[in-house]
Amino acid sequence: QTNKKTDKQKTNTIQMKTSSVQSKPTAVSTVKEYDVNGVRVIIKPALNEVISVQLFISGGVNNYSLEKQGVENLALGVLCDGGSKKYPKEAFHQTLESKGIDIGGSATYDYATLYLRTTTKNWPIAWDMFEDMVLNPDWNSASFEQQQAQTVSGLMQEQADPDAFIKNMSVTSVFKGQRYEKNPEGTPESVKALSLDDLKNHYASILKRKKIVVVVVGKIDASDLLAKIGAMKTLPEGVQDKFISNPPKITNSTVQIEERDIAEVTHFRGFPIAPGGVKAFNPAFDVTPHSLIHGIITEKGIMRKPFGKNLR
Repeated sequence: QTNKKTDKQKTNTIQMKTSSVQSKPTAVSTVKEYDVNGVRVIIKPALNEVISVQLFISGGVNNYSLEKQGVENLALGVLCDGGSKKYPKEAFHQTLESKGIDIGGSATYDYATLYLRTTTKNWPIAWDMFEDMVLNPDWNSASFEQQQAQTVSGLMQEQADPDAFIKNMSVTSVFKGQRYEKNPEGTPESVKALSLDDLKNHYASILKRKKIVVVVVGKIDASDLLAKIGAMKTLPEGVQDKFISNPPKITNSTVQIEERDIAEVTHFRGFPIAPGGVKAFNPAFDVTPHSLIHGIITEKGIMRKPFGKNLR
């Protein structure tokens, strides 16, 4: 039995002749994990004709200061819109549209993601575009101005929405002084203050081999993929980010009450709905997520979901 187990383990281990590529078995036999010059690569074969690639960059909000919050998310937005040295913006988007290739990216609290979705038929050109965008971005100034304006507009709309505003205010309050105080999307003020050079410098600082994990799902030749990812050997090695476990300690009430403009309750669409000169108090706060509220006890009984229908 011992020999059989050893043989099975051996069959699950892929020997690679290239010294820069190492393989190790995983719990699931169909999933293979490799190290390509410091870049971690995970491949899961699939039978359909769609190939999905996700390139993760670790660090998240630890990669930038509070003053620069939003820089990573905006950098990836400009990166995926502006094209690359080989595929300038216009040619980049024309090829994406004609071939049905999907490329995008965004940043979260813990990591950033660049993704590619394509078919096996268009895999060669799709990867070529994706690789050149990652390694040789064009940093198109028009894309920067457009993406910056759209991001600022979206953030300002969030501030005008009471639920979104209170949610962001609550997170900022709970994590005050900690890494999660930073909003990956930034604030209108922080994003407005960013320059194209800020984005270039930040992207260069995070694009390091040991910060990158590439996950690929699809009908693909592993050897071909590993050879393609080998092009990333030109990137700096960097240092692998360590897992940080530092949950916030809440000792006092963190409920934030905002006194909003009384016109929100005395007017509707700019027209007064209350007697002139009337005094009003318009506090806004959020304690319990709406999804956790299943009933409201009133003097006439218990009102249950759907509240919009039952509230009269």
